[in-house]
Amino acid sequence: MKVKQAIVKLTGASPYSQSKMYVAAKEGRETHDAFEKRTWAERAHYDSDGEIYIPALQLKRALEDAAKYLSMKIPGKGQQTYSKNFRAAITVNDNIPLGVSRGDLALNGPHCDAVFGSSTGTTGSGSRVQKYFPLVTEWSGTTTIEIYDESIDKKVLDEHLKAAGLLIGIGRWRPQNGGYYGRFVAQIVEWKTVEY
Repeated sequence: MKVKQAIVKLTGASPYSQSKMYVAAKEGRETHDAFEKRTWAERAHYDSDGEIYIPALQLKRALEDAAKYLSMKIPGKGQQTYSKNFRAAITVNDNIPLGVSRGDLALNGPHCDAVFGSSTGTTGSGSRVQKYFPLVTEWSGTTTIEIYDESIDKKVLDEHLKAAGLLIGIGRWRPQNGGYYGRFVAQIVEWKTVEY
């Protein structure tokens, strides 16, 4: 089977923040604020060396959402758009390491985003608390995208990468959700065909 492979470089156009779900218990009579300050770094994704990375699935989902947003029609297929093709026929192979380690995270440092927000995570829910999120202000990285559908050529992928980067975004408080973190510019640095 012949598969198209794109090596893609992402460069952050805005800071990138994470809000991974984690489970931790309060210690004794620990207050909410003390608990947040002790555990907030658990909201980041780490590789085995303790480096923060962007999960490959975030880029895959951003491309799927870009396909829905753009609703580009496939030539020769009537009203059919690329939405289901991007969902079923692409994979993003590699997580993207960001060069920031767990040890770089500090409450008063550049990699901490302090937010006074909803205690439940629902906007307008009433009660508000202080929360802290991992933040990477400048970032870039490379990953490999594999395409299993002939209708998705280099130009189509490039258009969807542009939309994913500027209109959808990745991570917490991305443009798709009304925020401004997680925007990126994507460049296809290599395009080739591999055989499995």
